[in-house]
Amino acid sequence: MKALLGKGVLAVWNDIAPELEAEFNDWYTNQHLPERVGIPGFLRGRRFRRVSAGGPRYFTLYEVARPDVLTSAPYLERLNDPTDWTKKVAPQFQNSTRTACSVTTSVGQGTGGYATTVEFGAADGRVDQLRSWLVDDVLPELAELAQDALAANGGEGDVAVGTFGVLVGLES
Repeated sequence: MKALLGKGVLAVWNDIAPELEAEFNDWYTNQHLPERVGIPGFLRGRRFRRVSAGGPRYFTLYEVARPDVLTSAPYLERLNDPTDWTKKVAPQFQNSTRTACSVTTSVGQGTGGYATTVEFGAADGRVDQLRSWLVDDVLPELAELAQDALAANGGEGDVAVGTFGVLVGLES
């Protein structure tokens, strides 16, 4: 059993103005998440809320069967024809980052109730070295040594740029 269900992920970090937070949460829970996981190839969606200072308040992780699900006709149809509620809520996102990734590695089991995300960028010409270090050394050791860690996962955003994200799932 791997922590991530598919070979691709869509990671979204965002804030929302405090006065819109109740509507944002209602929209996300009752429309957006069910809509997304209803798209063929979407396997699971999870959302986390920041508990410490710094960074956007929300982190959402959509697991997809393959990275090309995020360019598929059914997904693009939803993106290009949003509901009225989505048209109202989505433009209110602040400090938003959206990254589609290929899953490079997933070690450990389970998903946990907490997550930590870290972004790495490779120096010119060193993408393979960074990938090897994360996949072969850092993530397996992290999953094994961190007492509360259930899993450690690596995702690769843009291979040309060498952007890697690391997601560590922790017990709740």
